[in-house]
Amino acid sequence: MPQLKSSLFYIALLQGLRGFIWYGIQVMVSIYLLKYFHLPLREVYIIYGCLMIMGYATPLVGGILIDYLCGSEAILVLSFLLMMLGFGAMAVDTELGFRFGVSLILLGVGFLKSSAGTVLACFYETHSDSQRDKAFGGMYFSVNIGAILAPIALGVFVDKNAWNVIFAISGLLSMIGFIFALHLLKEEVYSRKVLTGFLISLLLASFSAVFLIWPIAFSFVLMILAFVICIYVLRSIVKNYRSYLSAVLFLFMLNFVTMLYLAGDLQVGASLSILAFTHLHYSIGTVSIPPMFYNALLPLFVVLGLWVYLPLVSLLKRYPFSVSVLYRMGFAMLCCAFAFLAFAKVAAIMEVRQSADLIVWVVVGYFFLGCGELIISSTVLSATAVLAPVNLRGTFMGIFYLFDVLSGYFSGLIAMMTTVSLPYFHNGVAGTYLIISVFSFLILFPLWILKKYLNGVSS
Repeated sequence: MPQLKSSLFYIALLQGLRGFIWYGIQVMVSIYLLKYFHLPLREVYIIYGCLMIMGYATPLVGGILIDYLCGSEAILVLSFLLMMLGFGAMAVDTELGFRFGVSLILLGVGFLKSSAGTVLACFYETHSDSQRDKAFGGMYFSVNIGAILAPIALGVFVDKNAWNVIFAISGLLSMIGFIFALHLLKEEVYSRKVLTGFLISLLLASFSAVFLIWPIAFSFVLMILAFVICIYVLRSIVKNYRSYLSAVLFLFMLNFVTMLYLAGDLQVGASLSILAFTHLHYSIGTVSIPPMFYNALLPLFVVLGLWVYLPLVSLLKRYPFSVSVLYRMGFAMLCCAFAFLAFAKVAAIMEVRQSADLIVWVVVGYFFLGCGELIISSTVLSATAVLAPVNLRGTFMGIFYLFDVLSGYFSGLIAMMTTVSLPYFHNGVAGTYLIISVFSFLILFPLWILKKYLNGVSS
């Protein structure tokens, strides 16, 4: 293998490319379906929810292939090959090309999520915990840098309907990732393993491309499957690990709250993206600001939110671990409530006039949403590492992703709510965002009541 420092550089670069491609697809796909295929807004949101389910389910598929068939090195190389072919398929101007291409891309992104962390852990297997933590922190930072750059780099081309240019840029970046992955792991990659994973991926992509014809049924089936797996795992753990029952239930509760948060957070690529595209048209002098630029604010504030999160963690160390976790979850939901309160104001103002203060409220909303995302994700993963039984930590990491799958399903339902007039709300977008805000506030009360019963939950 290459030297450790160069290995970390390559992994950070590959993760930056993953952030660019995944977040670019996430914030772009709704606009693409609306502008290029001229689909009704309700159908756009249905397909978006289905794609988010697939995006969060594929890391589990990648993990299975890593453990039982191909190994992490082959899957890492395969991930960029799939993304490269996926963008090539999307450049074919047909609905089938879109369905097959986006399936390959989501498989590639999911496989990269599974494999990059595994490869990095192998590189740092004999190093200290602090060195390993810094390496994973650098990887997380790289993903968000890529996510910041995606809307900025692609936003201009979205405005000009230059979709093939977008696919060409993303495909070229995938090719660069493929070359770097081969260079990083040239001693460990075996062509037979890559070919095995590739054939399985083609089969899975073909399957999802067919079933995307019926996105409502497909997303519902995937959601039910994720729910059944969660129930089965919970039943097995309760049966075999009764001494960990309180910790297990606590972790499931944390994952449930995270699912609710992410269902709102994923509106960035759905209703929030469409809202910006249709209403936020401003210029600096003679230069117009592409609406997709606003999507860069979320990952930007996730990075900047570290300055809020780290002092918060230090402040809460005085409390028992489980209570500290609940305070952090409560703070994240409070951020969600403030974020969608700001977005509701934006939607309400947009209906009657264009105003410069809209940008201020958009920035405020994304600031709170970014801080909340940083806090809630890191809190649940940290709680899983501490509270889960040692030999079940991998299982609970998988459960974390399964709840993300459920959040993808509910994000589509929330987005569809914005297309109809709700009772007491003439503006469906503002009404939906206000409901999310109020609901996020209400979750604080059961969390507050629950904390006094959890002092006994410990590692």
